Parts: sequence; structure tokens; C-alpha cells
Amino acid sequence: MADRRVGDLLTAPKGLQLLDLISQRQAADLTDNDLSGLLPQVDFHATRFRGDYEPYVEALKSRAPQLGRLAEWLPGRMAGWWDDLDRKHQIWVGRSPDLPVEDRLNVDLSPFGSGTPKPKRAFWTSTFVPVLVSPWVHTPEAQFSGPYYTWEVTVTDSARVLEIHSRDAWSALARSYPRAEAGFTYAATPHPPQSAARLDPDWSDLSRDWDGVHLSIAGWLTTEDVPYESDGVKTELRGWDMESTVWFRWSFSSVKRVETLER
Repeated sequence: MADRRVGDLLTAPKGLQLLDLISQRQAADLTDNDLSGLLPQVDFHATRFRGDYEPYVEALKSRAPQLGRLAEWLPGRMAGWWDDLDRKHQIWVGRSPDLPVEDRLNVDLSPFGSGTPKPKRAFWTSTFVPVLVSPWVHTPEAQFSGPYYTWEVTVTDSARVLEIHSRDAWSALARSYPRAEAGFTYAATPHPPQSAARLDPDWSDLSRDWDGVHLSIAGWLTTEDVPYESDGVKTELRGWDMESTVWFRWSFSSVKRVETLER
């Protein structure tokens, strides 16, 4: 398992970006909070919205041999990044001080867009991180507005949560709940796969068996923006931007106000 995690980190844009950021510091001196504090910088640098994204990623990949030891070190140092959902410490961020309640849950499980295989509208949470509270308020889009109201929600023991810790798991999800229409096509890429159409999940179908899908920190670092092909079938997770869980229905036993963050 450790070897696979190392390889996944060294072949993913987000994973390589984090390792590169760590390499610029004294890794042995970094606390858990220090490492967690680097996560928003990962998406700031390794984003598809930058005009030079492709050459930037190629430059990161050229650094992989120098980052190998850090890739071996990280899974042991931050083993919790590969953990299943922490049901007691989920954070929801809103722009209104109104209490999040089941009656206000607005879900639209149609595709977000051809380039981003996630639901158009759902209830999203992230796991509490002391130094960040929630990564949602540290995205480039969030830095110029506020306030943000944060709430801790406790997930019920009975909630059915599908875990994504790797690109294999994302591929298995899409294969188990395939969307009938083809997703984004790769025909314009220099080296398209055998099948140029990406297989995306059918969220409505998936929601019949699951209440939510959790993308762990490790799942995000090793899976987002990584085309993955198996037996001619291509999958790729895009646009989640952080560790998070998408909820299709109300699955919480309690809600508690945490704090208001000004950005």
C-alpha cells in the first residue's frame, strides 16, 4: 500500500505540488498544522486556471526523482490524510448566519458541467482543520469576500459514505454508476486514450445506494486532474479542489455554530 501511495503522489499534479512546497522547507521541523497550512497553496499553484498549466505540470513531473524521498516520508508522517470520513468534525460554510437545516437542503444531481464531473448542487462539508477551520474559505475565489459562517455538523452512524482515497477508487465509482452520456472528450489532447470519452458518474443513480461521497486529502492529492485509463476506459476527477464530502440528503444528527471568518 505504501509503495502505491508513493507512486500516486509522484504522478499527480497536486501531490507533486505539495511535495515541492515541502522541499522548500525543513520537512522534519514541520508540524501537522504547518503541513495542513500548505494545502491551500497546492490548489493556488497547481490549478487548471493558470494559462501555463500544462508546461507547469511537466516541470513538476521533472522534479519527481528529487521528490521521491519526501513521497516515501509523507504517508507515514500524515497517515490520517488517507483516513475515512471523520463523522464528528465536519464543517459546513455558509454566507448567511441562518442555521443549516434539512428543509433548506437544495440538491440537483445533474452534472455540474462537461469539464467537471460533480453534482450541480448538493450539501458539501470538509473536515475540521485547526489551522484552517475549513479550506473552503482559503480558495482564491473566497479571499476577496466575506464573512463566512462556519458550522460543525455531526454525521449519523447510519449514513452511507463512499470513500475515495485513490484514482482507482474514483474509477471504480464511475464504473459502478456510469453516466449514460459521455463526459469530457480528450480528442484534442496530444495523446488521447483509446477511448477519447471520459466516463463520469451518474450521481442520481449513485445516490440510491449512498448518502455521500468523501474525497480524502490523499484522494484529492493523488486523484484530481489525473487521467486514469483501464481497459480503454478513461476516468478523471476534476473540480473538487480540496478534501470534501458531497451529501445527497440530510445525514446529520446535530449542528453547532463554530465561528465567523472574515476574508
